[in-house]
Amino acid sequence: MTPSIKTEFGTKESPYVLLFYWGFLVTSDVLSLTTSCKMDLYRFPFDTQSCSITFQSSAYSYKDLEIRLLSDEMGGNISFRDFFEVQGEWELLNINFAKAQATGFWYDVDQLIFQITIKRRPLLYLFNIILPVFFFILLDVASFFIDTSGSDKLCFKVTLLLSISVLLLILNDTLPSTADKIPLIGVYCCGIFCLIGISILETILVNYLMAKGAESRSLVETTAAVTGCDAMGSPGIVKKCAPSSDCENRSINIGSVKLSSYCCGTDMCNDQDAPDFSDTPNGNKCYFCDGESSCLNVLSCSGSEDRCIIGTETNADQTLVMKGCASKSACDAGTLLSSVGLESISCCKGNLCNGAQSVTQSFLFLGCSLLSYFLLH
Repeated sequence: MTPSIKTEFGTKESPYVLLFYWGFLVTSDVLSLTTSCKMDLYRFPFDTQSCSITFQSSAYSYKDLEIRLLSDEMGGNISFRDFFEVQGEWELLNINFAKAQATGFWYDVDQLIFQITIKRRPLLYLFNIILPVFFFILLDVASFFIDTSGSDKLCFKVTLLLSISVLLLILNDTLPSTADKIPLIGVYCCGIFCLIGISILETILVNYLMAKGAESRSLVETTAAVTGCDAMGSPGIVKKCAPSSDCENRSINIGSVKLSSYCCGTDMCNDQDAPDFSDTPNGNKCYFCDGESSCLNVLSCSGSEDRCIIGTETNADQTLVMKGCASKSACDAGTLLSSVGLESISCCKGNLCNGAQSVTQSFLFLGCSLLSYFLLH
């Protein structure tokens, strides 16, 4: 055996001897040995290993002891593969042998060298390590579509990083620590680990910038100016700060009250009043309430007021119905509608479409009357 190979062997002598009549004697011994060879794990788990086993005598020269196979024709791959027991993750590719002579101190000795080539079966590692790590990086890319308003995105990425860490621990237990070069699978897993780590840092940075931006917007809100007229036509001006999400140019007309607003985004920019009301009819007509008992008065909408509104206003213990015209932006936000005291606001598009409440109430009253009639008769 070569000096670099650790060997444990046991020999069992056979009690039988074969004697031929011409004086030829044959005896056999069973030799059991365990050996190991140095492995190249750079391409793990797609690696192929080649191990050499050398037999030679330490006491007899090649003239005294000749080492060879029983038959030269026995050394083919097929014969050796038939005797090879395949276990676990290794597959036998071939076994080659060669004869040689080595020079000792005073004499040459015979050598018989076996070259065994085996290949690892990578399927187990492919499904347990390589593919899961690849899907982790796909999930990390998909996490960019998660809403950044909450902390779910960051928690998801940290979970992916912990999962990669578990796989790295499994890989560390599988590979020996004496490898000369870092295996490619280790580079692969560490690279994806670093990419997910960078992705987490990017998410933290984005969340920090968004939080700072939201804080800045809350400290310095968009300045708004609101101009309105009451039923007597007396103008009123309100100037204040408002969140940018509620700030759009809007208009509302409920007959007795007209309101319009505009927004600007610089310091002290609301020194001017809101633009005057547009008196140019746009063809849209809505019902409005005159404050007495009738809500079937027709109001001609103007400017951008392309929606009809209906809502309620609570005054002391009395609930009043309010109807009128409004722009689409006022209906979408609802902030300007709430500023005039409207509750349970609904918007519709079309001429005189805000008269549905009275019709609905009439049908509801009629349905209740009919139901009472059938129950009592």
